[in-house]
Amino acid sequence: MAAAKVLTTIDLLDMILVFQDGLAADLLPFHAWNIHHPRLHLVAPSFDIAAADLRQLDRLLGPWYRAYGLHRLHSHLLVRFPHWASGWICQHAAWSGNLAVLRSLSPCVLASTSDVLDIASAARQLHVLAALSHLSVSSRAFDWAAGHGYLDMIQWLAAARPSPALSISAIVSASTHGHLHVVQFLLPFYAEPTQDAMNAAAMHGHLNIVIFLHTNEWHCSTLAMDMAAHNGHLNIVQFLHAHRTEGATTHAMDYAAKNGHLEVVKFLHRHRSEGCTTNALMSACQRHHDDVVRFLTARNARNNQSKADSIPNQCLRWILSV
Repeated sequence: MAAAKVLTTIDLLDMILVFQDGLAADLLPFHAWNIHHPRLHLVAPSFDIAAADLRQLDRLLGPWYRAYGLHRLHSHLLVRFPHWASGWICQHAAWSGNLAVLRSLSPCVLASTSDVLDIASAARQLHVLAALSHLSVSSRAFDWAAGHGYLDMIQWLAAARPSPALSISAIVSASTHGHLHVVQFLLPFYAEPTQDAMNAAAMHGHLNIVIFLHTNEWHCSTLAMDMAAHNGHLNIVQFLHAHRTEGATTHAMDYAAKNGHLEVVKFLHRHRSEGCTTNALMSACQRHHDDVVRFLTARNARNNQSKADSIPNQCLRWILSV
């Protein structure tokens, strides 16, 4: 009698159904996902593409976990898609902070997955880092946490490892996104400065980081002033002119004119010697930056007829009409 009852249990039915052809209805969305998303794209230094995929997957997995729990994860989903254990399931759990799922996976699976702590760092899942601190971590963990300004994650990673795996991308990413507090923490870890950090800060308008790096004797290249001018960051152009010696190129005024940054164009014309090319006037003309065109024609065109001769006729006709 007791043996007969075994034949009516749900667990036995589940085991039988695993060996049947086809897919259970609740697994169909994951089959479609598996076709269109074979793997997670983890591209340093940005985590944005991966995060977008994980958010989309969360719309499937979140409700599915609530409906079926861990039992069906191992008895059905991972039986049908075994490679997901070290892929999507593990990565989604790290991103969403689902320790129950991570702990249910084989230690061998976790050990073979190199991006668990990297993803947890990018998603600010500190409890995942603490619980799985024995796993490996790469420089991407610092890069992604730095880009998001997650100082607590970076401090934990640095404290947990005597020789943290830091790449230049970490401080560059923090500089790009304006996270001064992260830049201040990271700077002592670098034996040699890099020009990329100040270039990135200047490009994106973070004067406080430019000043901090300058004060600590980090350097930049001509790209700093060129790109600050490109994006209209007059205060940074002024600071670099006053305090740095790297200078700029003709791209600075060309870019500023192209994007209609009149005050930047004026400052470069009055205080810098690099000048511009005919691209400055042509691009300002094409984009209808009337004030920039008037300034350049009044100040520059009359001083160099050969430059004026090289401007397309359609641009000259427009200039004469304003």
